[in-house]
Amino acid sequence: MPARAPVPPELVDRVFSTRQAQDLGLPRDRLRATDIRRIRPGLHAHGDAQPSELAEAAALRYWRPRLWLSHASAARRFDLWAPRRLLEDARLHVCVPAGRPPVRAGGIAGRQRAVGPREVLAHDGVPYAPRGLAGWVTTPGRTWLDLAPELSVDQLVVIADQLVRHPYPRLDGRREPWETRAGLAALLGAHAGARGLSRAREALALGRVGADSPQETRLRLALVRAGLPEPELQINLDPASRTSVAADMGYRAHRIAVHYEGAYHRTPEQLERDIRRDECFTASGWRNYRFTREDARQGFQRAVVVLGAALTRP
Repeated sequence: MPARAPVPPELVDRVFSTRQAQDLGLPRDRLRATDIRRIRPGLHAHGDAQPSELAEAAALRYWRPRLWLSHASAARRFDLWAPRRLLEDARLHVCVPAGRPPVRAGGIAGRQRAVGPREVLAHDGVPYAPRGLAGWVTTPGRTWLDLAPELSVDQLVVIADQLVRHPYPRLDGRREPWETRAGLAALLGAHAGARGLSRAREALALGRVGADSPQETRLRLALVRAGLPEPELQINLDPASRTSVAADMGYRAHRIAVHYEGAYHRTPEQLERDIRRDECFTASGWRNYRFTREDARQGFQRAVVVLGAALTRP
């Protein structure tokens, strides 16, 4: 049996395109060996490499040098609060500049878009990407705009809230929000002809800083659309203290604290913290109202009724 042709050093434990392999002299039949996997039409991975979508996009840049990761793939890259149907779309979503032919291949959703100079980010040193090729991806704000035609207003509000929220460094790995409301407004203003623009503008008008989960956003929207006053978000019991306990939202003038208890709140440690939080609010004369996943399933109808009554109570 003839010896296998050696894999060029540039491709060892990397993801790469068929074209790059050919240019480096790797025979086409060598791509069918057991140490090379075909991960998508025209894309292969050597050895145990488990490339990210960003690495795959970097590999495609070998022959489409102005290509970038976008849409659902960019949403997954930033872990955006997007609907499950979008996040489970297994295709690789990529774009090229307007006027250039989009990528056409199985398992790849190719598009063409006009983007501004600061709307696409470069990432060097992406694990398993071909040496010398950076991965490019739309910014979180631009990803939000690209997804506007595919999402409802409420879904866009959920993502807008995520983009402008103040992150927790230990949990989020960053100190600054991805975007500001002013920055998102400028982005929309720069793309007057974009599909989904009116929907994105409506969502931005409803977006707020302070929601820490999609359900907190949906709870706020349900209250406002029912005609109740808009609640203050991340409301500290003592506004002068950085270490004060806080509610997800509430009405300070009425001493009402509102909490959404998601799955994270069912851990023993968080349950203890929640009990102490509620005790602090109660000791200061506040009323605590807690809502759960079951309330979310019902569109927060109970929250509207309960808080509507609470706000009229002296």
